Amino acid sequence: MKSGYGVLLRQYFREAVEIFKQHIVLYDKGDDLLNMKQVRQYFANFVSAGKPTSTALREKLLKLDAARKTCEINPYRFEKRIDGKRTYMGNLIPDCAPPRPDDTALWNNLTQQWVSIPQRKSS
Repeated sequence: MKSGYGVLLRQYFREAVEIFKQHIVLYDKGDDLLNMKQVRQYFANFVSAGKPTSTALREKLLKLDAARKTCEINPYRFEKRIDGKRTYMGNLIPDCAPPRPDDTALWNNLTQQWVSIPQRKSS
């Protein structure tokens, strides 16, 4: 709650703890933190809004979140659904077909696979 980005922090808590550990080692704070209460207090201060450590941590967690979201791109993004059926450019896609790999791919009924058309390079 003190950080101002609690949902993000909760979502990437393990990663935040790893970054916190790196901070402790980098600033040689290990000998100063003798029990869990001191570690918790130091962590609360580490993530407090307005602190440079909190800002840096938030930026790192936002980068992690953005990277994760790009990995979760919809595999069916080059297709459309019409009346519950998969289509592309007005053509039906067979139920057994894997997702259309790119926006130039055409379904080959003979080979039962997608064929991508190379795009011309502009000069």
